[in-house]
Amino acid sequence: MKITLLVTLLFGLVFLTAVGAAEKTLTPQQQRMTSCNQQATAQALKRGCA
Repeated sequence: MKITLLVTLLFGLVFLTAVGAAEKTLTPQQQRMTSCNQQATAQALKRGCA
């Protein structure tokens, strides 16, 4: 009984976390960092934007 309850709670937690993460939009800072990282990758640089 305890194992079933534990598994159910863990599944619910994982499911809710996944749903919450999917709904988040990037902040302007996160958008800039994403763009910077893409440019650095395209230029084969090992460091990000200065």
